[in-house]
This record gives sequence, structure tokens and C-alpha cells, in this order.
Amino acid sequence: AISMQYQAEELCIGSCWVQMRGRGLSDGTTADTVIQGVLGIPENLSCLCILALGHKADERKPQNEDKLKWENVHVDKY
Repeated sequence: AISMQYQAEELCIGSCWVQMRGRGLSDGTTADTVIQGVLGIPENLSCLCILALGHKADERKPQNEDKLKWENVHVDKY
């Protein structure tokens, strides 16, 4: 997936990694189950991520790290 993102950047195409592994709906349905149903993927395969690709609307400046909400970042806490 990261190789695809690098290539997209070379082609001036924006990309966004969307994490799927470990995600699900509030009713307990896993993201894999939803994706398998929508895309017709066999049950023995799972989806790590989805890449969204498209042309960039505008160039964004880097965020000011002092203003980021670091309290929303959880490392090694599940």
C-alpha cells in the first residue's frame, strides 16, 4: 500500500490510508465482514487497509505541532 502511495505522489495524486484491521461497526460486525460483502472477497481473506486516491484540491501546510491534540494519540494503550 505504501508503494502505491509513493507512486501516486509521483503522479501528483493524493492518497489517504484508511485502517480496516481491528475496526468494526457498533453492532459487532467487523470491517472485514462489511468489505467482504461489498467487494465479494472470500471469507478466508482479510483487508488491512483501503487507499483513497484522488486529485488534490489544494496544498496543505504542515500542522503546528504545538497545537495538535496529543491527548487523542494512544500508543500501546488498547
